[in-house]
Order: sequence, then structure tokens, then C-alpha cells
Amino acid sequence: MKKDRLEELFTSDLRYVINMEKQIIKALTKISKAAVLPELKQIFDEQLKQGSDHINRVESMFDDIGQKSRGIKSKGLEGIVQESAELIDKSGKLEPDVLDAALIATVQRIQQYKIAAYKTLRIYSRFLESQYSSALLDKTLDEESLIYSKLTRVLTNRVNPKTK
Repeated sequence: MKKDRLEELFTSDLRYVINMEKQIIKALTKISKAAVLPELKQIFDEQLKQGSDHINRVESMFDDIGQKSRGIKSKGLEGIVQESAELIDKSGKLEPDVLDAALIATVQRIQQYKIAAYKTLRIYSRFLESQYSSALLDKTLDEESLIYSKLTRVLTNRVNPKTK
């Protein structure tokens, strides 16, 4: 692939990612309020803060490549976010343990979507020899992986009947 085409692809994917992060912040605000377990709320709130940091990093990458940081709507993520809204709408009908487990599952789907997008961007940045973007993407991926692990731990403890 020609370098200029890869740069266009990198920029386009950054536009999706910045919109994706903004969609996630809106959804996570509602998800955090719906969560029952205080530890889970804390993890979601940590994710919210990181989401703002991720937006700042993506904006910084746009600055580095001399582009404006306007987003492109991520329709794929929009579907997952819609699922979370539907779950929250019926949250009053669910037992607290079931609700928390369902919220974790939804957020983990969001995490997987984000991780895939950021890993792809990291590959592009390495081919483009952008150490700056690669370092920012590495940091973001480390944070995403840590949050995913924390959610897995809470889910395992929450749904495991042996822990009750």
C-alpha cells in the first residue's frame, strides 16, 4: 500500500475513533448510573475519565499529522450502545446481580470494539513510522486491557454462585 493511502486510512480511522469515544462517554454515563455494585460503578467512572484522556490523545494525533479532529459516526458502535440503552430501560425488571452482569457484558463488547480499532491504528502508525502516535496508542491499549481485566474479575465474582 502506498504511504499516502495509508495516511488517509489512518486519518479516517482516527475520525471514527474520536466519535466512538464520544459515543462511549455518553453511554457509560448512563451505564454507571444503572450499575448496582459500587466497585462496578467505580470501574465505569474510571473508564469515563480514561475516555476523556483518549479523546485528548486522538486530538493530539490529529495535531501531529496536521489534520482537524472532526469525527465520523461509528455505526458499528452505535448498535452496541443501543443495546446498552435497551438494557438500562429494562433494568428495573432485573435482579441486581443479573443487571450488573449484563452491564459488564455490554461494556466488554464495547471494549472489544475499541481494542480492535486501537490495535489497527497502532499497526498503521508503526508502518507510517510515527513513534508519537504509536506511543499514545500503546498507552491507550494498556488502559483498555486493564479495564477489561477488571470487568472480567467483577463479572467472575458476581456470577459465580460459589462466591455467595
